[in-house]
Amino acid sequence: MIDVKTGHFLIDKDRSITPQMSLETLDKWQLGISKKMRQMDNSLNWVEVKNLKIDALYLNISFLFKDKKIDGFTFTFQNQAYDLNPSWDSWSKELEEANLVRFNRWLEDQFGEARVFEWGTVEAFYDSKSGGSSIKLTYV
Repeated sequence: MIDVKTGHFLIDKDRSITPQMSLETLDKWQLGISKKMRQMDNSLNWVEVKNLKIDALYLNISFLFKDKKIDGFTFTFQNQAYDLNPSWDSWSKELEEANLVRFNRWLEDQFGEARVFEWGTVEAFYDSKSGGSSIKLTYV
């Protein structure tokens, strides 16, 4: 899914997220079940993609663009489609801690111990403000 040498995130045989990706290019692509853009200020844009299917996994991805060039993204994945209208009733800290362990194992399988590369960094983390765990990829 992520090329260790280049940092390219393979979506399908014809499309990849690259460190040079522009907001304009991503905006043209049909991705997942829904795609929403949020402009935070004059230079920051978030693009949220829900239920993007890659191989047997469903992903929710949030792309961050600074000055219309990709800065990085966070993503989660699971084996079934995400509920697009989740409630707090389905959330638990234990589940998010288990997700963090699962994401760290996935990173270990993909990259071994390395987390810093010429193209950027990758890490799994738990965000206590949002109550969610995800994988974060940041390009240099």
